[in-house]
Amino acid sequence: VQVAGFKASLEDLGPEGAAVGALTQGAATIGQALSTIGSSAATNAEKVGAAKSVIGAIGAIMASQAKAQEASIDKSINAEKKRDGKSKESLAKIKAMEAKKVAIQRKAFEQNKKVQLANAIITGYAAIQSGFATPPFFPVGLAMGAFAVAQTAMQIQGIRKQTFQGGGGESASASAAPSTIAVGG
Repeated sequence: VQVAGFKASLEDLGPEGAAVGALTQGAATIGQALSTIGSSAATNAEKVGAAKSVIGAIGAIMASQAKAQEASIDKSINAEKKRDGKSKESLAKIKAMEAKKVAIQRKAFEQNKKVQLANAIITGYAAIQSGFATPPFFPVGLAMGAFAVAQTAMQIQGIRKQTFQGGGGESASASAAPSTIAVGG
């Protein structure tokens, strides 16, 4: 709770503060998740959830870093526009900064895809394991396991089809993939 309040205070400082806040929150989340993963009392489902928390925290840290970098470039672009913004040299500087910003956005998009793939694999593994464990194994467990394999493959394929649309944000050309996969009990 204290970390969440600290993070909120840092977010008031702008994108750079939000990046520090995400790093602080991420470190706390990762620490708790590693404790769960290392616990002999934790269930398999709790350990899978903890692994997903680690991946999610890393993704949030990377995303906030990218936003802070974009904000810094936006400040530089605005400063250049105020300074001159009309000469050939100034317009070339602005164009170069805009290109750098798009490169940061593209990298953030690709990093987010990797985070989504990792989460899909972790979730899929748990669903497949749960599906095959559904009694009776033949035919119900076998069918549920096969269904989980197919769902996981579809989710991974959907994530891989996502493409960066350039400069305006993170759009995807593929239809939305399922956010979770759950099979069995």
